[in-house]
Amino acid sequence: MVVARTGTLSLTNRLAAPVSAVLAASLDLDVELAAVRRYGVRTRPGGADARTAGRIGLGETVTWQLRPAGGLGLPLHTSRIVELVEDDGAGGARFVDAMQRGLFAAFRHEHVLTPVDDGAGTLMRDSVTWRSPLGALGRTADAVFVRRALLALLRARNAEIARQVERG
Repeated sequence: MVVARTGTLSLTNRLAAPVSAVLAASLDLDVELAAVRRYGVRTRPGGADARTAGRIGLGETVTWQLRPAGGLGLPLHTSRIVELVEDDGAGGARFVDAMQRGLFAAFRHEHVLTPVDDGAGTLMRDSVTWRSPLGALGRTADAVFVRRALLALLRARNAEIARQVERG
């Protein structure tokens, strides 16, 4: 019997901006594109509910592809916003994007935004879980490459969000 292993990443950042500003930047594909462009990651057109730029909303999808300089695009995955709470009643917000199809066997990214400093700041928590395909080969890829690549992309995204919301 083969047991599927799930990879997990958690990252927490404290930002000097209110939850509403951090949520808006977090849902803005242009912000994410600015962060990951140097890695060759782009969006590509999809179906009727797909976005390639601007603010993504509940039920909408985005398809990410890896396109090295001068190379053909390799589809990575299509994610859908499956949960979106813009105000949790305590000043916080959250949303979840989950892979609909792609290279992973499963992929889910939960974003939780909690107000701090009397609402002037935000604690941004990202929790990513994934399962790579191909059994032992996938687990080896996780250990050698996938975890580091996902962490680098997540850190770049969060740094760009911070730049966008904390500029004076």
